[in-house]
Amino acid sequence: SRTRDHDDLATPIANVLHLAGEATWTEDPATVTAALKSGHRAAERILGRSIPFGDIWSPTKR
Repeated sequence: SRTRDHDDLATPIANVLHLAGEATWTEDPATVTAALKSGHRAAERILGRSIPFGDIWSPTKR
């Protein structure tokens, strides 16, 4: 796929349907990190505010 394909999948539809998953992350698709970061991005869009990624995920947090 092309970079644009990932971006298109990540674009919210009518600001109601937000897709997440590794295929929607342009920078490093097909990885677990991409899946986590795309879910984080979707949550930020839905909430309408920034949430520091480190606040929700850290390899040392359990």
